Amino acid sequence: ATEARTAAMASLASDASTCTVSTTGPIELPPELWLAVASYLDARSLVRFAQACRCLRACASTPSLWETLLERLGVTVEGCGPTAEAREGALPSAPAVGPRLLFSRARAAIAKNEGFYRSFRERDHLAMASLWLSDARPWPEREQISQFFPAGLLRDYPDLCVRQQDGQVLLRPYCRHPGSPPLLGWQAINDSWVQIFSAGALEIWPEVRRITISPCGRLLRFALRER
Repeated sequence: ATEARTAAMASLASDASTCTVSTTGPIELPPELWLAVASYLDARSLVRFAQACRCLRACASTPSLWETLLERLGVTVEGCGPTAEAREGALPSAPAVGPRLLFSRARAAIAKNEGFYRSFRERDHLAMASLWLSDARPWPEREQISQFFPAGLLRDYPDLCVRQQDGQVLLRPYCRHPGSPPLLGWQAINDSWVQIFSAGALEIWPEVRRITISPCGRLLRFALRER
């Protein structure tokens, strides 16, 4: 890929003298050369690149660009075939989304993970609380929830989802501290953090080994080592 981009940039340089500069659009270049230029950009620069005109917006929407950015984040998209959870009886997975949306959701999740450990080290209870789902978030149907969670988790902890009289489903947060039984519901989780923070500062730094994201972009898994 690097050799291809280098060759494309060399071609761009050799053709520079014949390019036409327009006051209403970009330099007139073959699409593959614009794609080569765009491949050097980070996400923020690529978004700005897309704002220049319709031509560059179309170029910036090329899936391979966002797939490359996703790889730079160290994120792998899970296989699209039947998963172990599906074989256990889960409903079909949610529809897959494009690499740009996957990148956006993965970057947001990585920021949340970093915020989690930062609030842990600083014993910032308010920051920690802002990262967790409250007990009051309704979902229309339980079936939709089952698309985003492993079937085993819903089977072992049915109280994760509580159906109300109006038919809506409350999705409760779930937490499992090392060596402790699982906690369901924000109140129990909040009490655990109050207890942990009261014990003093803990310098825990995560060493991320692997990040995977589901094709629908709703479920991210972090494999990490805490130091």
